[in-house]
Amino acid sequence: MAVSVPPPLALAALALLVLCGAAEARVLLTLDDFGAVGDGIANDTQVRSCSQPPASILLVLAIHGTKKSSGQRAIDDRSVPESLQAFVDAWNAACGSGEQAVLAVPVGKAYRIWPVQLFGPCKKKLKMLPCYSGPRPKTVHFEECRGVSVQGVTLQNGQQFHLTFTRCSDVKASFLRVIAPADSPNTDGVHLNDSSHVQITDNLISTGPFRYDYYVHTYPISKSKPFAVSLGKNRTTDMVENVKVDTCLLTNTTNGVRIKTWQGGMGFARDLRFESIVMKNVSNPIIIDQYYCDQPTPCANQACMTPLLNNIQCKAQSFHRSESLANSVCCKSRSRCMQTQAVEVRKVEFVDIRGTSATPVAISIACSDAVPCRDLELKNVNLTLEGGGGQATASCYRASGKSSGTVLPPSCLAKDARRRRIVPVMARAAAPVPLLLAAAIAAILLGGAEPRTLLTLHDFGAVGDGVTDDTKALADAWAAACAAGDDVILNVPAGKTYQIWPLTLAGPCSSEIKLLISGNIVAPASPSDWGPGYHRQWLHFLNVHDLKVTGGGIIDGSGEQWRNHHCSLSYLQAVHFEDCQGIGVMGITLQNSQRYHLTFTRCSHVEANYLRVTSPEDSVNTNGIHLVDSRNVHIMDNLISTGDDCVSIVGNCTDVRVRAISCGPGHGVDNSIDYVEKIKVDTLFISNAENGVRVRTTKNGGGGFARKVKFESIVMRNVTNPIIVDQGNSDDPEGSFEAQAAATAVQVEKINYIDITGTSASEHAVTFSCSDAMPCRHLSLTNVNLTRVDGRNASSYCRKAYGRSIGTVIPESCLSKEDFVQQAPRHSEEDEEEYSDS
Repeated sequence: MAVSVPPPLALAALALLVLCGAAEARVLLTLDDFGAVGDGIANDTQVRSCSQPPASILLVLAIHGTKKSSGQRAIDDRSVPESLQAFVDAWNAACGSGEQAVLAVPVGKAYRIWPVQLFGPCKKKLKMLPCYSGPRPKTVHFEECRGVSVQGVTLQNGQQFHLTFTRCSDVKASFLRVIAPADSPNTDGVHLNDSSHVQITDNLISTGPFRYDYYVHTYPISKSKPFAVSLGKNRTTDMVENVKVDTCLLTNTTNGVRIKTWQGGMGFARDLRFESIVMKNVSNPIIIDQYYCDQPTPCANQACMTPLLNNIQCKAQSFHRSESLANSVCCKSRSRCMQTQAVEVRKVEFVDIRGTSATPVAISIACSDAVPCRDLELKNVNLTLEGGGGQATASCYRASGKSSGTVLPPSCLAKDARRRRIVPVMARAAAPVPLLLAAAIAAILLGGAEPRTLLTLHDFGAVGDGVTDDTKALADAWAAACAAGDDVILNVPAGKTYQIWPLTLAGPCSSEIKLLISGNIVAPASPSDWGPGYHRQWLHFLNVHDLKVTGGGIIDGSGEQWRNHHCSLSYLQAVHFEDCQGIGVMGITLQNSQRYHLTFTRCSHVEANYLRVTSPEDSVNTNGIHLVDSRNVHIMDNLISTGDDCVSIVGNCTDVRVRAISCGPGHGVDNSIDYVEKIKVDTLFISNAENGVRVRTTKNGGGGFARKVKFESIVMRNVTNPIIVDQGNSDDPEGSFEAQAAATAVQVEKINYIDITGTSASEHAVTFSCSDAMPCRHLSLTNVNLTRVDGRNASSYCRKAYGRSIGTVIPESCLSKEDFVQQAPRHSEEDEEEYSDS
């Protein structure tokens, strides 16, 4: 295991989520542990000189455990300045750890990382946690890796390809935001080369020419933006098969779905399926181009470009194939030159594709003379001209197959390429057909696939300028989605901002719904704009089952003017799920909430993952995720930076898992009041927060319990109260707390703290302030190491707190043992076993 470093080339802060497997982490490291500065200027990698820049910026090699000789060379530390070793040292420590490791990039800082190669194999599975709110990474390249997940991060302004996988397998790339200027060349979003078993799902990608590029021996299942299969460059033999692309929403793109092959290449592209795709103002919605040439001189095996159409037709199409057609002799000559070899394209399906084309030719299929395209299929295709200014057409050359259902423009495919000579065909739609609305657009898919409905807010009159009230459009779209008999995808389109006033989206619905938020949803700026009446929630989902909210977009509460409103509005909820089941909220940003950002009340089977939740540090009651009376909840892989609790759990919650959270600033993770049990919180990085992990109960009585709670593998930086139990909800446990604590009747027991390290901003790193009437019982401290930020020794404070300590515990435990044995009621053997194992 070693690291080698290519030459210096500035790279913005790195926050890459690399999840090589699903095993739980036991070692939690941060870049700051190894001397990183994090000011965006200092080099937090290491330095070596080299004459040429590398082809890739971040290269992760052979992580799956197969020994690789090129990764075994040692680092010559004598040539590396000690102050610039942070990232390299952190990787070496994590990769060399004998236990599963998490490597965190701390929140609130920007780490300048020079080009670096990170080699495996690692001893155990490794995860890098995205833990900051600063700049995002640039070009990232995985080579010869297996079991890799890249999820929930933003990659932007890549030098060229943003995310590349070469000779990789078992890959997931999900809930990503990939962004670059529209005019940036070759800034592909996700690029696959010689890889297999790849899933690319639920991403927002807005880059230059290509969004996804699948290239050579690739077998992905994906949901994507514009998609290209590229084969045969430099006369190579390439193969792509078993590819499925579905549920795409493409807007203002150069191409929709494209298969391109270089002239003179060999191999095949077969068994490809493009399905359930909506396009808006796309120049080339469906295109197959076997004459691709990206050089000014003719490509191999071609003395001149084969003319597909006559001069008039050629000129009409030249704008939509700029790489090959516009600069060719197509418009000057009708001569034909046979290609001696070509990549075979066959068994390609286009199913349930609708929308608008920015150019007259909506379907363009130009295939090889030597190896024509065959077994193509068009089914339920409806492509019209953008703006309704004419009729779309289809153009085919050397292409055969079949069409079924409604196909507009009419299919130009020949029926049998092997029995008849194929000639260029130009088909024109009889008349533009308007986009179908609501449940009427449901398509029954082939092969027993589930039917689905695909809707967008624009189908219902949304404007998306950020000023117009689009509430009715969302309400109508929801009503149509909820009433549809098929599974539904409801899209909030990218590149637009929709102002939505307080709205309840109610169920039950007749089918599963995926709310794909790719654009921005904003609340009215002023509280007075909310209209008459009193609203406790902004976006309210009521009695909905089987709903997924994803898409990479932003929900902005416009909470600035709410900062001066207190009292009765203190618990206002921005996004509130009430009486819901089977809910997933993943891969979106929630920001600037009026109060609570995301709330679940009386919900079950909930997932809230890969979220970015932010609001100003001084914003009051802006909890990140708030649970009330809910169960079976998973909250994982989130960045939360707010003015209050990152995660708060209250009232009758059970079976809750909080994992891999970057928290801070704010008030940490809070469990409070009523009945809370079976809570596990692990693999957290908490920084600059008022509290770390807190259990609190209200004063002045109240029944209930908080029990069977485990806090594990947590790193804290500059946290005022790293570990705190407060049964009086008092800020002064040694003063006014006494009177409050005597009255409470909420039981706190079976709370375990395991592998918690870091620094405290106050004297008391551990505080257990428990009740006279109901002392805390069965508390446990295992391998705790908390010191003061200023280097002085921290201390513990205990009152009516009973339990035990195991391993090294710093500061020294103050939990009582003797009094517990004498005073605490006896428990059954089953209770004792749960305490030991929890």
